Amino acid sequence: MTEDGERYGDLKSRYERNSARADWLAKLIILGLAVEIAGVFVLQKEMLEAAVTILSTALIAIGVWGELKFSHRAREAGDAIVAEAEARAAEANLKAREAGLELAKFRAPRSLNREQTERIAGKIKPFAGTSFAGARNPGNPEFESCLRDIEIALHMAGWKEIDWHVSPGRSRAAGLTTIGTDASVWDVSIGIPQRNFQTHSKPAFALAEALSAEGITATAAIVYDQDAVAIHVMVGPKR
Repeated sequence: MTEDGERYGDLKSRYERNSARADWLAKLIILGLAVEIAGVFVLQKEMLEAAVTILSTALIAIGVWGELKFSHRAREAGDAIVAEAEARAAEANLKAREAGLELAKFRAPRSLNREQTERIAGKIKPFAGTSFAGARNPGNPEFESCLRDIEIALHMAGWKEIDWHVSPGRSRAAGLTTIGTDASVWDVSIGIPQRNFQTHSKPAFALAEALSAEGITATAAIVYDQDAVAIHVMVGPKR
């Protein structure tokens, strides 16, 4: 238990203990007043004096009884309010932690480890020989890093990468294809060439599903471009 938790537990214990003592003292006062009223009859005081004594003592007894009763109710209500406030605070802290985790997850760069890469490759290997070309949004190195991880999985599955030729691209090191640098997409977009929809739709949807299963949000849709012949694998910012 933390130091604050121990302090809170000690204060609560003292509060309950002293509240119980106050209740007993109030009851003793009522008992004493009842004895005083009884004493009036036993001592047989004069009628007027006895009436005044009984009335004043009864009023005090009623007041003490009322204070005892309603202070107890107020204490119960106060305890309920405190408990509700603590529950709300705990819920707020939990939501804040969850929001922090979600934000951290959102800001984390997308990447694939070896196991994830192999799982993706295994799912799309039945479509070996499918041609694809890569592109990414401008501005953030994370987009190209994510694209590179996806390319590795595609190569492992036997897919054939070709140069990006639909729009301006960037040549890479020897042995690597040219990739597009001015894509305008969200998450990972798998573009299906309209002219080859019959042969490329199944592998495109399989790739989108395999990526999403590994935590990289991906969707597949038709690319209405007459020059497009390969599946477009395009990476943009998270949404």
